[in-house]
Amino acid sequence: MRSDDAAKREHRIRDKAFESWNHAGCPAGKDEEFWAKGRELVDKEDREEEEAKRRRDEAADRQAGRQEGPGGRGQREDARGAPADQRR
Repeated sequence: MRSDDAAKREHRIRDKAFESWNHAGCPAGKDEEFWAKGRELVDKEDREEEEAKRRRDEAADRQAGRQEGPGGRGQREDARGAPADQRR
């Protein structure tokens, strides 16, 4: 992970930890607990974003396959899977 990415991640963790700590009434001596919770929340968000990206990519790939046709480059195939221009 690049240092810029690491700094952004740490900032996100800090924000989540502070939000959780504040929501819990600002209890003293719980910094490590809330930091761990912030890290868990950021990890979960990252996993969800990766999953959403994977699904978008798969959907785009499926859509591109439909637009190109099974033979690719817009070719149509016959029942045997041969491009139409190569039928015998």
